[in-house]
Amino acid sequence: MNVNLDQKYAEGYENDLTLREAYDFCEELMQGQGKSLYQDYMWERPYRFNVLYSADKETGGVLIPAIYYIRFCQEEFGLPILADVAESFQHLQVAFDRPTFSLVMRDSEAYSFFGHDLDVAEIIAEDIPLCSVETAIEGARKFIESGYVHDVLGLRFGYVVYGDPDLNWKKRIPSDEIETWYLVPSWVMDCYILQNPKVDELPEDPYINQITINAQTGEMTDYFDKSLSGGGDVRYKGFVSWEDVK
Repeated sequence: MNVNLDQKYAEGYENDLTLREAYDFCEELMQGQGKSLYQDYMWERPYRFNVLYSADKETGGVLIPAIYYIRFCQEEFGLPILADVAESFQHLQVAFDRPTFSLVMRDSEAYSFFGHDLDVAEIIAEDIPLCSVETAIEGARKFIESGYVHDVLGLRFGYVVYGDPDLNWKKRIPSDEIETWYLVPSWVMDCYILQNPKVDELPEDPYINQITINAQTGEMTDYFDKSLSGGGDVRYKGFVSWEDVK
């Protein structure tokens, strides 16, 4: 989402911290640990940004000063790691993992930051052909027109995490025990999904689904897929080379 680094988002709730001040404070601490918010994460467009506070229902007075809760996507080769492909499926039976970093801060005396990232061990292909955004939209059209998609909130380009195809996914494997993941260039459609479009209505606080569309073929993942132990197939399936499209 777009943010203004110099705005005091919580000024009316006993917190006059700007995002830039929060970022700079976090960056100084991270550099002491050999990491960098500004180099390793998409700080310009945080994945989530919330201002959290507690107020009296009757008077509106602030009971607990506001804090910033910010989540960032990891950045690799100039692109964000947007999602895990497992988030694209209605039926999920396996572990999944998506690197994120979170900063929670009220001031320099009340803060925390936590998260994990992926280390790139190998580049499988330096250059691959990609489809147009129009092709990606066309790939999602059938699912949208079926009524399952209530609203499309955005379409973003980046990497999506896929699972190691050599693992035995029929076994229950915790995500922290999986050593290899694959980053695949993809479009991610943020949307609200109805489980039964004929009868369902959107709840007051709907969950934002993230549906993956392959950035090479324009093919969208099958939300109803049950091909992997009764759930969606999260395994990496290779790539299309320039030689393949000649």
